[in-house]
Amino acid sequence: MEPQNNAADILLERVRIYTMTGGIFANQSPGKEINFRLEWLSTDFDISLSDRQLERFLALYERLNNYSHLWLNRGWPPIELHLETMSASPPDLSLGRN
Repeated sequence: MEPQNNAADILLERVRIYTMTGGIFANQSPGKEINFRLEWLSTDFDISLSDRQLERFLALYERLNNYSHLWLNRGWPPIELHLETMSASPPDLSLGRN
């Protein structure tokens, strides 16, 4: 008999899939996705988060999103893309003879 997943395991797996695909299968914004997941926890598992727990959850969710290798970004994590574009110098432009 396989062990049953608890609410945290199920939530983590669903958030992981949403993050890795960039939400393209959910067809909604991250805010709506988070709200949907929190309502799902409340309805299906009778779990609600305190303000402190919610802040911690959102911080972890943001970190997961920023450091995950996303299919949508061709495998690049958003943080690496940001750092790559910030360090790249703009191309040199020249007009006329140089």
